[in-house]
Amino acid sequence: MASATPASTSSSFVSLHHFHTPILLKLDEEKFLLWKQQVLATLDGLMLSHFLDGSCIPKSSSTSKDGTITKTPAYLLYKQHDNLLVAWLLASMTTPLLMQMVGLHSVAQIWTTLHTYFSSHTRSQIKKLNLNLKQPKKD
Repeated sequence: MASATPASTSSSFVSLHHFHTPILLKLDEEKFLLWKQQVLATLDGLMLSHFLDGSCIPKSSSTSKDGTITKTPAYLLYKQHDNLLVAWLLASMTTPLLMQMVGLHSVAQIWTTLHTYFSSHTRSQIKKLNLNLKQPKKD
């Protein structure tokens, strides 16, 4: 995966340090597109949308000359920011959807799971509507 540059990491820190934007719309079965628009607008505005796809995860550890393996500062900062964004997203969901997020630990995992869930949910709704249109209506 691509590694984050110090400049992008520090700009994320500034953005998250002043990040107080709640998602006012609670995500439920019916409001995914509205909720998604609000999330994307906020993350794009703060230049944090790269957390959604996990495209900027920095190198997690480094080995010193004496063989000691340590977590890199960039990775620790990334994990801190990712965890804050996870909490922010989870706080905007209703309980039934929260139950489906159990065991997910990153924003990218949550984002992918939501897209998979709602795309399959939409396909089943389309099939149901098509079936209803094909059947003659009875009085």
